[in-house]
Amino acid sequence: MNSFSPATGLLDRVTVQVVKAESVTVPAGIFATWQVELDTGNSKSQAWIGRDAPNPLVKYVDGGNGGTFELREYSR
Repeated sequence: MNSFSPATGLLDRVTVQVVKAESVTVPAGIFATWQVELDTGNSKSQAWIGRDAPNPLVKYVDGGNGGTFELREYSR
C-alpha cells in the first residue's frame, strides 16, 4: 500500500504482512491479536491488532526510532 507522511511530505510504499496470531499483554489487559509487519524498505515496524471487532491497535513498535505504543485503557 502507499503511505503519505505529512511530516515529510513524502509518499512511501509499505508492504503489510500478517505474521501470526498472538496473545499480547499490555497495560489495558490481555488481547488476542494479529501480529502485522509493516516494511518500508528502510525499516520494519510491528503492530499488534486486536482480532475482535472493533480491532483496536493494541501495540506498535516503530522500526525507525524504536518507539513503542501500548494500549493503556480499553472499554467496549
